[in-house]
Amino acid sequence: MLEGTQLLESVMGYKQFFFEQYQSLDEQLFSPNRAAFPVERFSYGSFCWAVASVRSRLHAPLDADPVALVPLADALPHRRNANAAWKLKSAGLFGKGKVLCVEATRAVRKGEALVMDYGPEKLDNALLLDHGVLDASSAKGGYSLTLTLPEDDRYFADKADILERNGLGASATFGLVRGQEPSLEMMGFLRLMQLSGSDCFLLESIFEAEAWSHMCQPVSAANEAAVCSAMMDGAREALARYSSSIDEDLALLRDGGVVAGSRQETAVQVRLGEQEALDSLLGFFEGRAADLAALEYYQERRLKRLGLMDEEGKTTYDSFFKDGIA
Repeated sequence: MLEGTQLLESVMGYKQFFFEQYQSLDEQLFSPNRAAFPVERFSYGSFCWAVASVRSRLHAPLDADPVALVPLADALPHRRNANAAWKLKSAGLFGKGKVLCVEATRAVRKGEALVMDYGPEKLDNALLLDHGVLDASSAKGGYSLTLTLPEDDRYFADKADILERNGLGASATFGLVRGQEPSLEMMGFLRLMQLSGSDCFLLESIFEAEAWSHMCQPVSAANEAAVCSAMMDGAREALARYSSSIDEDLALLRDGGVVAGSRQETAVQVRLGEQEALDSLLGFFEGRAADLAALEYYQERRLKRLGLMDEEGKTTYDSFFKDGIA
C-alpha cells in the first residue's frame, strides 16, 4: 500500500544504511568474537529491532546532542493536540547538572491523560518512520521536498555563497502541506536554482548584500516560468508513482475500505497526505504559470524605486518625449 510513497523510499534508505552498519559490526566485532556475540542474539533482525527501539523513544531535547533514553517519561503517548512536553533544566550545584521534566504546555483537566507531540515540526510520514505513530484524529500529512543546487551549474559557487550567507546550504528540505503556499525561502531557493542568462547580473558582487531579497521576489518572467515548469513536472512525476489516486484513498477512508485503527488505514492516511501536498503544490504552480503577466518583476520594482514608473506600471518620463523636452 506504500508503493510510490516517500515514506517507503525513506524506509528502504534506512534499511540499506542499517544493513551496511550491521555488516561492518559483524565483520569487525561479532563474527571474530562469536562466543561473546552469539548469532541468535546479534543477528541483523535483532540489530534493526534495537535501533528502532532506541530511535522511537528519543524525543527533543534529548534526541540530538545530548542523546538519552528516559524510561517512564517516554511512556507519554503521541497526540498533535499535546498538553505536555519534555523540558531539560539545570540542576545541582551551580546548575551544572541536568534534569528532565515533563511540563504541562496548557491547562490540564482533572483526570485528563498527559500526551505529547513527538515532532511538532514533523509531518506524519516522518513521525511514522521515526516513532511508528500517527495521530489519525489530527493528521499532518505532507511531503518533504529536497532541493539541491546542481554542482555543474556555471554559477554554483556564487549561488552557494548566497545561500550560505542566508543560513542555507546547497541542499535544503522544505515541508509541503495541503493548502499552504510554498514559503518565501523555498521560492527564493527555486529562483536561485533557475537563475540563468541575463538574470545572472544579480550574482555580481555589487548585489551581494541584497541578492537573497531579490530572489524572494519574482526576478523575471523567464525565471519565474522556469521555476513553475520545473515544479509542475516534478509534482506530476511524483504523483504518477503512487498506486492510487486521491479520490480512491478518500473513498477507502470514507467507505470503510480499511479497518479503523489498522496498519492499512495508517498507510492510506500517509499516502493520501503525501498526494494531497503534491497536488496542492501542482495547483499552486499551475495557477502561477497562468498568471505570469500579472506579476511584478525586478526591473519594474527598480524603476518604481527610482521614480521612473508609477504604481499602474506607466513610465513617468513619457511626457519628456511628448513635450519635446528630450
